[in-house]
Amino acid sequence: MNGGLLDIDMADDQMKNAEQTAEQRGISIHYSVSSFENNHPNSMLVSLSGQSGRSVQLLAASLGGGSFILQTVDGFSVSMNGDFHIVLLWAHGDMLNSLQDLIPPQSKLIEQKLLDKYLYIFESAKTFSKTFVDTINTLPLVDKISVVAPIMPIVSGSEISLGYSDIASLLSYSKSNQLSLGELGLMYENIEVVYPKISYY
Repeated sequence: MNGGLLDIDMADDQMKNAEQTAEQRGISIHYSVSSFENNHPNSMLVSLSGQSGRSVQLLAASLGGGSFILQTVDGFSVSMNGDFHIVLLWAHGDMLNSLQDLIPPQSKLIEQKLLDKYLYIFESAKTFSKTFVDTINTLPLVDKISVVAPIMPIVSGSEISLGYSDIASLLSYSKSNQLSLGELGLMYENIEVVYPKISYY
């Protein structure tokens, strides 16, 4: 988790000194073992707060192999695993009708309600424009907005079709396109990795 908070890749040597790096950046990280409601044996409750006074609480579960699922955001039920561009919008009233007219192409809008509060989740395979974020941030009833970039190597909705699905079709694809197995391997590995960035508005 420290790597994610500090925007350091797991393979980066800085991970060996993550605590010192956090201290140098003025970031305080504390861990405690406690009880909290969850439905997965490998869960973590994360409370984040910034100098601005804004805060957010996240419940996540580690699924193994580097995979995870974010289960709640400030008590709102969600299901996120880092494979989409996301905009989170907290509101103190129902904004569904006004937001539906602003949904960018090929994006999805999810509404969650908790008592008298609302959380709107925009999901997209593409980066949300600053114009879009600025526009929805000016709407009445908005409490805060967070923009979250994907952390998975392949963003859902932008998967690349390689033209083969098993050994037989791979060999056929290799022959018809005059590509060596090494070149096909490079094609498979040549996927842009998107690193996590979180911005609050």
